[in-house]
Amino acid sequence: PLPAEEIKKKLHWRYLRTTKGADLLCRFITEKCANSCCAAMEEVLRTSDYPAWMQRNLHSRDMMLRILIVRLAGLMRIRTFETQIIPLMQAHQDNLNLQYAGFLALSMMGNRESILRLCSDPGFTKALSYRSLKEIFAVYTGDKRFLYEKLLDSSDGYIRRIVIKNIGEEGLTEFADRLTPLLQNDDRNLLCDVIRTLGQLRYAPAGEQIAQSLQSGDWVLRNAAVVALASIDADGYRPCLMAGLQDKEWWVRYNSARELCAHVPLQALEALLPTLQDRFATDILRFTIQETRLMGKGVAQV
Repeated sequence: PLPAEEIKKKLHWRYLRTTKGADLLCRFITEKCANSCCAAMEEVLRTSDYPAWMQRNLHSRDMMLRILIVRLAGLMRIRTFETQIIPLMQAHQDNLNLQYAGFLALSMMGNRESILRLCSDPGFTKALSYRSLKEIFAVYTGDKRFLYEKLLDSSDGYIRRIVIKNIGEEGLTEFADRLTPLLQNDDRNLLCDVIRTLGQLRYAPAGEQIAQSLQSGDWVLRNAAVVALASIDADGYRPCLMAGLQDKEWWVRYNSARELCAHVPLQALEALLPTLQDRFATDILRFTIQETRLMGKGVAQV
């Protein structure tokens, strides 16, 4: 990367102190954040008088400029802005773009207390989409495990569900034991999320409880259970997967067949086709075997 003095000379400071310049800077840092030149430029910006310009314009009449400054404060981890972001969000709760930018900035700064405070107030979270909240948690730079530990106690079921999904996607196995009691929950959406997450974590102690969901009258639960059991122990739960081929719902039959094709040699599955007593089971397994071969996937014959 260029030396700091060279970067200072090359930056168009007047342009960067405009709304369009701040927008360009946000997009550049977001897209080039892994680049060593970008890191050097951020350091130059942080140590120049640019933060002072940001501070002066944080309460500009130009709302777009305010939002961009909040985004820049988060992207460059300028922590002197932390205490001003929440009051700004409180003053403009009807501005969804500002709410999102503020949430994101505090998360990038790793400000756990502020994130917990915002998540405890439906006024801040109710307008944000599932994807937005997932992104907010994804960029958190603090101790994410501690954050999730606290958010699992949230009174907001929406927040809890997102955290549960993130735990599975991020492979945080230390939460598996805490999530298992939620398999007794009556909330269908929450139960589906817990089943999927425990499957992603391959948490064997929850296998038998998850298998009970195969008897549910709700096909979404049966579908989630089939996939989770295959992830936990495809061989041990093969009878459940075989039974799933006969489910009355197409998606459950298809995912049962797909999981079998992912864990059992295709030739062995083909040998089973004549033994199946259910036409729908035979059709879906044959179709999925063909599909798996066309995609170049499947388990090789041992």
